[in-house]
Amino acid sequence: MPDDELEALATGALRLAVQEGDNEKGCFLAGQVASMVKEVQPAAEIIRDVISGAETVLKGASKWIG
Repeated sequence: MPDDELEALATGALRLAVQEGDNEKGCFLAGQVASMVKEVQPAAEIIRDVISGAETVLKGASKWIG
């Protein structure tokens, strides 16, 4: 199949998924990061985890400042 035909098929499948919400015929892009998801969390919990991790890193950052 020529590249332009393949691209047209993919574009149509992506449009079905993203614009029309068709999860049966559409194709959602997840990327490599999807394999890193280990659990489903509420957004507030994710934000608390990120802030907590940042605080830990920043508390130890003084050792890098001259």
